Amino acid sequence: MDDVGTLVFSHISAKALLLLSRTCRDARDAVCRYIKQAYDVNASLARFFPDPVGFRSLQARTATLVSGSFALQFFDRTFYPSSDLDIYVHSQHRREVGMWILSMGYTFSASKGQDPRFDIAAMNPLQSKGLHYVMPGVSAIFTFHRKTDAGRLKVQIIVARRSPMEVVLGFHSTCVMNVIAYDTAYCLFPRATLEERRSLLSWSSQGRSKRRAEGLVKYAARGFRMLEFLDDSELWQSEPNRSFPFGPRWMGDPSSWSISLDMKGVTAPPPANPYSSVRTRDPVAVTNFSLRYNRSDGAIMDFTLFSSPVVQFSYVMSNTDLVDYLTNVFQTKTRGEIYKVTICGLEDWQ
Repeated sequence: MDDVGTLVFSHISAKALLLLSRTCRDARDAVCRYIKQAYDVNASLARFFPDPVGFRSLQARTATLVSGSFALQFFDRTFYPSSDLDIYVHSQHRREVGMWILSMGYTFSASKGQDPRFDIAAMNPLQSKGLHYVMPGVSAIFTFHRKTDAGRLKVQIIVARRSPMEVVLGFHSTCVMNVIAYDTAYCLFPRATLEERRSLLSWSSQGRSKRRAEGLVKYAARGFRMLEFLDDSELWQSEPNRSFPFGPRWMGDPSSWSISLDMKGVTAPPPANPYSSVRTRDPVAVTNFSLRYNRSDGAIMDFTLFSSPVVQFSYVMSNTDLVDYLTNVFQTKTRGEIYKVTICGLEDWQ
């Protein structure tokens, strides 16, 4: 892609790029080349990690997500000089992810009440009280810094009590509900966020964020119009035209924007155990939730958490029929596994 084309396309919105790509074959090829260059997640991550592919392989192993301002900048093709990198981690993988970050030249900056040694601090999974961001679903936050010629970099591990998406759906508003998995990047409200620069204040069915005001001020300063409520005219719009679609939602549904990432060099996730098949996608792909709205409470991200002793991760779900079905299936499987251990012996089972 030549410099002139890159310059022109960099000033075109994501929607306009899509429309342009539909005009003719040459335009489609040019837009595809630009998208491959503009949405290079390895290049974006290289600001924080000298081995971005290694980080994505770590993501694959641990189902770790990147969200916050980094994911928004990725989709928006913008750059906030003072922004940090927020990593959302399943609790059982907090130590592995933190030790990898230390291996990249970062130092652990303990918060009040945390042991200054990360490997010791990571042994306590419940440390959210008194930390700067207190959000629904967060059990601990670990902060790391690294000095570079360009300045001091900051990376935070946000440890989820059950699922990273539980935390993301509890954010202050919709403009930051974007996540990057090892294989795919998801923007949940692309029309409102990227085209209209609007963000709807929301809270999760799991609870309200206790430190929402700071985030609202920050993103208003970054050019977003923060909406506490929607106009009545918008409530009566037909579903395909809504910037904030109500009702059931899935990751990667038609109301989302998903970008498949270049997987060259990324190590696929290993099976959970010798008897499991290899995961071909990040578990976040099966997340489903529901956006409820009323004039008194505003927007609510409604979901529950599904987990089982025989499932590696916890999952965010709002489809009650699916949750009931999975609960019944895995209760039977759990009884079967307990029987194997009891009758056959643990060594034979393993």
